[in-house]
Amino acid sequence: MQKMRKELGLVQREVYEPLGITRTMYSRLENGHAGVSLENAQKIEDMFGYGVDWILYGDEEKKRYPAGTKKQRLLKK
Repeated sequence: MQKMRKELGLVQREVYEPLGITRTMYSRLENGHAGVSLENAQKIEDMFGYGVDWILYGDEEKKRYPAGTKKQRLLKK
């Protein structure tokens, strides 16, 4: 999660707010103290264009780089 966020140049708030989770929960996800739910992995895929398999399992072959339009649309909200 942290790798994805940093690649996109986002701060934590720009990820956890659209997901509808707390800052504390997001921090736990980034630090590996909690797992990403399938529901949130799908939301991340929709918002940022990263594949669910990459989000859940770190499978680099399943990573899709985000389209600029998705990031721009998210940041305009």
